[in-house]
Amino acid sequence: MTKSEFKDRKIDLVDRIAEDVGMCQAVQTDKNAITILCDMLYYTNLHTKWHKDTIEAIKGVCPEYFNGKEPK
Repeated sequence: MTKSEFKDRKIDLVDRIAEDVGMCQAVQTDKNAITILCDMLYYTNLHTKWHKDTIEAIKGVCPEYFNGKEPK
């Protein structure tokens, strides 16, 4: 991955996390809140050494978050 690609990916992640934070104000149900929190957890740990642990934790709390798809 080039430096430019890494920077673009980092900006995409920042945008995604900012969107999730904004969604916290629009929570309507418990399930909606859990999904938003899983999304924030997943994307804040996407390129860290805890990424695999994060996936396992999300599968334990909200297995339908991945909707049967394998996470990145």
